[in-house]
Formats: sequence, structure tokens, C-alpha cells
Amino acid sequence: MADTTPRLKPGWTVRSHWIVGWIRAVLGHVEARVGIGILFFFTLLAVSHPILLRTIWHPGIYDPRAGYDMAIRHPSLPSLDHILGTDAFGKDTFSMLLAGTRPALITGLLAGVTTAVVALSVAAFSSAFRPADRLLGLLVDAALYLPVPVVMLILGADPQADRLTPEVFGLLFGLLTGLSSGALVLRAQALPIMTSGFVDASRVAGASNRQVITRHLIPALVPVAGAYVVLGAAGAIVTQGFLSWLSYTATYTDWGTLVYWAIVTRDFTGQLLWHVLIASGVALTLLTLGFHLLSIGFRRAAARPWSSLPPTYAEPVAPEPIAQEIAVTP
Repeated sequence: MADTTPRLKPGWTVRSHWIVGWIRAVLGHVEARVGIGILFFFTLLAVSHPILLRTIWHPGIYDPRAGYDMAIRHPSLPSLDHILGTDAFGKDTFSMLLAGTRPALITGLLAGVTTAVVALSVAAFSSAFRPADRLLGLLVDAALYLPVPVVMLILGADPQADRLTPEVFGLLFGLLTGLSSGALVLRAQALPIMTSGFVDASRVAGASNRQVITRHLIPALVPVAGAYVVLGAAGAIVTQGFLSWLSYTATYTDWGTLVYWAIVTRDFTGQLLWHVLIASGVALTLLTLGFHLLSIGFRRAAARPWSSLPPTYAEPVAPEPIAQEIAVTP
């Protein structure tokens, strides 16, 4: 009977190539590829805005905070010069939309990475160092009683809330999310791994806690942690947009601020700026959708253990034929 155990190609090791394995497993799902395409599109928008201001657009007209086009009446509907129209203050809606892309991406990425790092750290220490498990468990239970969006709203309502920059917002959101739901899920995933047979065999062979964590625990938890990266990013973007809609972040332009001013200026313009509301709402929805679709790929990759090995070297290798000696009776 042929041996169908997956084997590595010569010179390939699981330690050096497990990252390639789960990346391929995630990209094997069409939802993840669509999500990455959406995120790449918004990255291009964020990069293109300062380039357009330095080359094609006149800063006096298209500046997202102080621009004003004196040639037309404001607010104006979409036109050739202003493809998404202008608001009640004469600022170009498309320029403000591009300017709000960078804070949203920074907030989402920082929140997602911080969530994964904190959750992985808590799970690793809790499962590898059992005396610390009780203390970390109490910390996780306490963090679960703090609803992260509500905490961020309380911090944003401070009179000095302008200190809540996208970087600070993303780090705080990721820290609270990683200590609560992220740590709870990854800790529950890590404990069975640390008591499995292959980990016991590694300890018998002389592996230290650091080697067990880096070679066995983290590779097994990375797909789950990746799902929390994108889910944490989506939650942070939506929460920041709600804070901006309440006008808690007024020192920089973001999508929630566009919604706020589009509604508030109705009192003296007599009309609701639907073109501004739709543009900012669609941008917020699409970026959140991109992170959500990417999380589907991570979750499906985590549900298939062998998908963490690249197909280029995870294919079954048939054993070499064994030469048999035939005894000849004289």
C-alpha cells in the first residue's frame, strides 16, 4: 500500500514556509481576493490625493479643509469640475472623500494589527505559562465587561477629544478588543493545542516553551488571529465614523465628518446634501465590506488544518521502490 503522507520538498521546512501556506489558503477563496481588491482600491485613493493636489488640482479650490470655488454657487451638484459636487462651504466633496480615506485606513490597520498582537500574546502566555493563566483569565473577563464602542464614545466625548487621532484611536480600539473577545477566542484555541500529542512529543525531545510557541502554537493560531485583524479593523472604522458623525473629531477630515456637516448645514441651506451623504456612506460601507470579505477567507482557512501547507510541497509523495533480494536454493 502506497504511503500518502504529505512530505516536504528537499530544502523546504514547515518552519520557514508555513506563512506561505496559509496565505495561499486564504487567497484560495474568492471572497478574500475580492476583499483585497477593495482594500487595494482604497489604498490607491489615499495615495492619489496628495499627488492630485500637487499636480492637477488647484489647492485654493480643492483643498479639503479650506478650498473654495468662487466660480459657482454652493452647494452644487456633481459636474465636470466637481465630480461629486460641493458642500455648503464650497469644498469639493471628492477631495474631502479622498482625504478621509487615509485616516480610515490608518485606524483600521492599527486596530486590526493591535488586536491580533494582544490576543496572540495573551493566548500564548496563558497556555504556555500556566501560573499566569488565572491572572490573564481574570483580565480577559474584566475586559469583556467593557463594550469597546461605548468606551471609545466616552473617550471621544472629552472636551480635548481632538487628541484622539487616528493612530491613538486605532491603538486603543485594538488593545481593548484584543484583551476582550480576541483573547477569549484565541485562548480557547490555544489550550487544546498545548495539551496535544505533538506538543508533548516536542517537550520530550527537549523543546522549550519559546520553541513550542513559535513552531507549533503561533502557526496554528495565525489564521484565527488574521480573522480578528480584519474584523477589528472593520469595527474600528465603523466606530470612528460614528464618533466623527457626532463631531467628536474635528481636527481632520474623515467620512463621518462629511455626514455630520451634510446634515447640520440643512438648517441654513434648506436642503439635505444627498450627494455628500451617499458618497461618504458608500465609501464607509465598501471599506468595511472589504475587511469583512477578507475575514471570510481567514475563517475558512482556519477550518482546514492541512490547507496551511502550500500545494507545491503538500502533495503525497509515493515511496521509492525497495529492492528485494531473492534467495536462490542451490
